[in-house]
Amino acid sequence: MPPSHSHRSRWSQAGDLAIEVPAVIVTFVMMVHVTLNAVLRRYFGSPIDYTLEITQYWYMPILAFLGFMAAQRRGQHIAADLIFQMLPTVSRRFVLASFYLVAAVLVAALAKFGLGRHSSPERSVSTRGSPRCLPGSPTTSRPSPSAS
Repeated sequence: MPPSHSHRSRWSQAGDLAIEVPAVIVTFVMMVHVTLNAVLRRYFGSPIDYTLEITQYWYMPILAFLGFMAAQRRGQHIAADLIFQMLPTVSRRFVLASFYLVAAVLVAALAKFGLGRHSSPERSVSTRGSPRCLPGSPTTSRPSPSAS
């Protein structure tokens, strides 16, 4: 069981706040954004462009990662360590370091993939349903099929 908040150091509590306050702010901003988009779309016929994409690709990943971090700090994550606990201490350190290395490589690969997709001129569907290019990305025309 994790230690109670009264027995934790000020630095530990500050670390918790550094994760939880941004999570609350992002959640609030997301709710206002989505609600404002719905109101503008319903009553004025003019939704906020890219609301779905911003929610899907920015707000939700930020909230998920902040939630993962908060659970890890509090020791409330799910752990299946039946085999890990049976290993000798030296082996545990090696296995743990190996898993951290694999996780770091995976996160770096996902970040590279995500950044590569963001900078490519792929098309996206806006909340209005018409295809549009993402802001800041160049538009490209597709080559016409050559007649053989």
